[in-house]
Amino acid sequence: MKRILVCRTDRIGDLILSTPVFEAVKKAYPNCHLGVLVKETTEELLRHNPWIDETIRYRPRELFQLVHQLRKYELTIVLYPTFVIALLCWFARIPVRIGTGYRFYSFLFNRRVHEHRKDCRKHEAEYNMNMLKPLGITGPIKPCVWISDKEREWATQRTQNVEKGNIVAVHPGSGGSSRPWNSPYFGRLADLLQESGFRVLLTAGRGEEELQKQVLSSMTSSPAATVDDADLLQLAAVFERCELLITNSTGPMHLAASCGVPVIGIFCPIKGCTPRRWGPVGDNSRVLIPDVPACDRCVGRRCTYYDCMDTIEPERVLEEVKGLITQIGRGSGCRYALGKTC
Repeated sequence: MKRILVCRTDRIGDLILSTPVFEAVKKAYPNCHLGVLVKETTEELLRHNPWIDETIRYRPRELFQLVHQLRKYELTIVLYPTFVIALLCWFARIPVRIGTGYRFYSFLFNRRVHEHRKDCRKHEAEYNMNMLKPLGITGPIKPCVWISDKEREWATQRTQNVEKGNIVAVHPGSGGSSRPWNSPYFGRLADLLQESGFRVLLTAGRGEEELQKQVLSSMTSSPAATVDDADLLQLAAVFERCELLITNSTGPMHLAASCGVPVIGIFCPIKGCTPRRWGPVGDNSRVLIPDVPACDRCVGRRCTYYDCMDTIEPERVLEEVKGLITQIGRGSGCRYALGKTC
């Protein structure tokens, strides 16, 4: 195969958990031209990825132009299946189209993988790698994001007033991908961390500035620094400067984990959000989830266990932080075995 296209047009974490596929494909076909169809909002994550030759922005209002762009490809692997993407690849007449075998539009694929992701029996990164089975390709499941010296310099400059060591990043956003922990709890946790000798770096993604303000207003102390103006790779470089990250089940959680930064992820009990499928990849990570029965969806105050997220108390998270820091060894040197420098 000379030209191969991988399609992943959803969120930050989903794309990060797809990066092992790019490496596996390129190693199997080292001379191929590998393109990735991706949303404009996540494209920057692949800025320095050495396994990729081209990124193509998915613009739903420019489908006819996209069809023309995709016609040069001989094989496509659709990791995130939608009817529009399947139809797009079919109209582009890509000869080999690999996709799920369990959607009404699966007839648009001519190589099908019969695996239900909704069962959440495996990790999303494993589901992604299994899409390569029709090609007989396997590989290690180690999501990775490449960060340049330029982004690291930006992070250093942005946090220059924060003394190195004992820095813990707190990221209260969730991007709407799951039920979040409440902002006053993040504020209380930040205070407890600082009382325990840690320096808190409070971060926020695009559109989360108001949430960051809510956390700040609930704090009795002031964080060592706040960051709300970073792009995704700059944010990854900020996380690299920290001992660990505490956040909800969200894209930045996977961003930090892909750089080898220890993570404590706070998860909700919704079945589709289970850490079995969406947990951080890496040995130095822990997840917290309310001790209540798993549910299909949150029904709010009608639930007997509402609000179950409040049962995860800041003091408990602090104990997890201390335990994880002890596990990995505070200031024990390089922790970024999965992170890459370009």
